[in-house]
Amino acid sequence: PSLLTDIRAAIAVPLGDGSDEVAGTGPFMIRTIGDDRVALARNAQPWRGSPANVAAIEVVGNLNGQELAARAASGESDIVRGVPGLEIEELLQDRRRRYRLIEAPGSNIWFLLFNLRRESAVGPELRAAMCAILQVHDVVKTHIGRFAIPAEGVIPPRTLGHDPNRRRHPVTHDQIDAWLASSPSPRKLTAHVDYGFCHRHRRLIDAIVGLWSDYGIDVETLDAPDANPCHLESLADTVDVAFSGWAGDYSDPDAFTYALFHSRDGELRRFVEGTELDESLEAARAEQTAERRELLYRDIEDRLQAGNFILPLFHENDHRLVSQRVRRLALKSDAPYLNFEAVGKSPARSVAEQRVRGGGRIHVPVPVGCDLQSLDPSLIRMDIESEVLGTVFEPLVRNPDGARVVPWLARSFAIEDGGRRFRFVLRDDVTFHNGRSLTARDVRFTLERLMRNPESQFRWHLAPIRGATALLNGTASELEGFRIVSRLEFTIELDNPVAFFVSLLTDPAVAIVPETSSPQSGVLKEAAVGTGPFHVVRFEPGKRLELDANPTYWRDGLPKADGVTFLFGSTPHSTAESFRAGRASIAWNLLPDDEALLRTDPAVAASYTESPGLHTVLLAFNCHSGPLADEAIRQHIVGSLDVDSIVRRAAGPYATVANSIVPPGLLGHGCGNFTTTGTSIRPAPLGRDLELSCLMRPLYTEGAEKSLRESLFDALAEIGVRVRINCPQGDDWEAARAAAVDDMFLFGWLADYPDADSFIHGLLRSGRGWIGKLCGAPDIDRLIDRSRTAIDPELRHDLYREIEAVVARRALLLPLVHSRSYRYVRPEVRGLEVSLALPYVAYEKLWIDSSR
Repeated sequence: PSLLTDIRAAIAVPLGDGSDEVAGTGPFMIRTIGDDRVALARNAQPWRGSPANVAAIEVVGNLNGQELAARAASGESDIVRGVPGLEIEELLQDRRRRYRLIEAPGSNIWFLLFNLRRESAVGPELRAAMCAILQVHDVVKTHIGRFAIPAEGVIPPRTLGHDPNRRRHPVTHDQIDAWLASSPSPRKLTAHVDYGFCHRHRRLIDAIVGLWSDYGIDVETLDAPDANPCHLESLADTVDVAFSGWAGDYSDPDAFTYALFHSRDGELRRFVEGTELDESLEAARAEQTAERRELLYRDIEDRLQAGNFILPLFHENDHRLVSQRVRRLALKSDAPYLNFEAVGKSPARSVAEQRVRGGGRIHVPVPVGCDLQSLDPSLIRMDIESEVLGTVFEPLVRNPDGARVVPWLARSFAIEDGGRRFRFVLRDDVTFHNGRSLTARDVRFTLERLMRNPESQFRWHLAPIRGATALLNGTASELEGFRIVSRLEFTIELDNPVAFFVSLLTDPAVAIVPETSSPQSGVLKEAAVGTGPFHVVRFEPGKRLELDANPTYWRDGLPKADGVTFLFGSTPHSTAESFRAGRASIAWNLLPDDEALLRTDPAVAASYTESPGLHTVLLAFNCHSGPLADEAIRQHIVGSLDVDSIVRRAAGPYATVANSIVPPGLLGHGCGNFTTTGTSIRPAPLGRDLELSCLMRPLYTEGAEKSLRESLFDALAEIGVRVRINCPQGDDWEAARAAAVDDMFLFGWLADYPDADSFIHGLLRSGRGWIGKLCGAPDIDRLIDRSRTAIDPELRHDLYREIEAVVARRALLLPLVHSRSYRYVRPEVRGLEVSLALPYVAYEKLWIDSSR
């Protein structure tokens, strides 16, 4: 039946007017045909569905690349195919043109073929070496770029039998040298280059020949003089290698297997030796069951590549430049490629109307301490970096209120096999800033790239994935537990159930980047390509980041602003000054005095918005050595401290006093586990003077953190506890934390991912937890391990509450304050929302009301 899908088999009848023209049944009728254009008119009475949305279509042909680019630049064409790559990039970056790019894998294959029938055929050792020398992914991406999909097999994507998980494994230089040393074949070869290959991908041919030359293999290329498809067959007796391509005549894997390799009927039969494949090829085309056919074609692929006589190089990425006025256009891999019957076109807008997007530009001061040096999301270390880069990059899922994970770039996800497997389906309307469509390959690339990056602090959180440990340790190059099902569907398998695994994928460090991204190029704005509401236009590391609105953002109506500018290195006082002067659109991280002034300003106070933060400041006790190994002393200290008074004196009336390790909004948060204020406080002296050492970060020497530290230590002094501060710098601080010899540890803990596990396991697990050496315990470890595998959220909540009850009863630590994510905006700024999880502010919803 696939043969009958070809347009040449379409049903047509003569018009009956004496001409040679025919009539069809489609949604459009031919109106006129000229030498370089065809005009179509809408069929008012189509047999299927309603009439098309557009009244007419004019197709213009016989244009070269420069002419096509000129028509696109002038807005003369709504849909353009064939514009050269550099001009495409310029058009996509030009916001005035407002073009987007839609893509689909092409139903073709370009390949390297060895001639096995020639008397002096290239031997198996030399073939293996020549194939191994070519790292196909690297050479294709370097010399063709985004308009090619490196091929893992002959059968194209979206075709039955294509295996999206197939990958060629790299071969060592030693193995290549061994093959070359044992090869009796000549090192001087002749290669035929297909006409299309020569004229469209000359740079790739030259690069491949150059790589072979580096290994002493001399290949002379003979370019085909024309596009005659029989030219390759006529040269079968004179060439050793052929660079060629093939487009299937019909949408079936048979068009790429039987049609090419059958010893009697295949197009490449003059190059292929023997009839070993014939039986499988004939069986596959006769099989009626799709599942069985797929297995047969995958076996044929394996056998084709096992002999190293054909090396698939790439599938072309079909694409169209599309005006922003064109709606609902979709591109498919096979004919009919475009859904013209569903396409609509919005009316042109005046210049004044185009400005109404208006929103203006949002100016955001970024606190001192965040000197952003890279636009690589895998290198995120601080929450403010997450907030900044969250405007450019987006993850598969988001966690808007802490206890609930919702699909984002993924349209849906499902938990399978008792929490050991997670199935994701991606949205089909998401494109990257460079116009490329989001696919499952991009997700796989992102996860593997993150785990291979030794500078990433987040990568070990993905260790539960099957095969992740080997990738993290550098003993594997692929993530075994990631399986691509189709272009938009994939599964992630875990070694053991992890109840909160999906929450890990909400972290901005796991934001999806396109498969062509380079880990080393993250500092360059050209490499910072995501799917977010804004795209990078200017980046000065540590100083300034300028973003413009993404005109093809997948969430309709967003972003509302024209752009966002982040200015790094702002102190709390300078932020307040810039905000009051109107130079900053938004303000936070303020000193209590400055915040008190804003609270009394009626023009600003009404804009105040806050959410609980995923951050808790705690005082941990060394329960295993020193004076605080005595539980009675710890209980006396905790029972004598009025945490409410301590925090209010230091941070003012707006602080959130902590009564739990886990902040509000997450499973496990509960009131009453820790005493913070009230009649039960017993500020009684210990009965003897006690000197304790306290480890803390240098940040507790200034600002609000300094005030909290002073208020806490003053309260300790009232009950006879003198504190000796240990505040080492740099690497010495981390060494002191790991040694765990101090009596106390004052620190703030920011969730690595929006789940209570980040606080409970991340802090308390013996050995692995941040303070596990200070106050971890075996019975707490057992409860933690149970909570990590419990799929039922109510059970997890109860386990976390039980853990906190044990910690409170034994006085292992004392929570002090939960941070709050809060923002003030200028009177003219609209749309402020602050969320519990990163990114805290939805910058895509902010806009400037010019009437204010």
